[in-house]
Amino acid sequence: MTPDPRHSARTPAARTGRGRGPVSKRWIYWKRRYSNPTRRDWLLLVCLLWILLAGGVALYDFRLGAFVLAACPLGLAVCRTLPSPIGDVWVNRKPVTDVVTMLAAGGALVLLAVVVPGS
Repeated sequence: MTPDPRHSARTPAARTGRGRGPVSKRWIYWKRRYSNPTRRDWLLLVCLLWILLAGGVALYDFRLGAFVLAACPLGLAVCRTLPSPIGDVWVNRKPVTDVVTMLAAGGALVLLAVVVPGS
């Protein structure tokens, strides 16, 4: 029986005798972690794309961009009030805490859009 070529002395890990290298370990971790995205990962992606959309709209009009940006935390507050499993993306806090925080952030963005003078 021939030995497996992955275990030959030609590989760097076999020569040093320390097992997998740090880059290889990190790659395996990331591949396993992100091969099956969770609802939280999809929600984060939607939020990041929403921020990019708001930035693009802000190039056209500052106030409209601020309102689009404020819609993201307001939408997240609505998502948090929905029943399980949609509202269970966050797990370690009470829903009231998240809703109040996101409504305050959205309200602050709307207030900022209204208070800042137009160009």
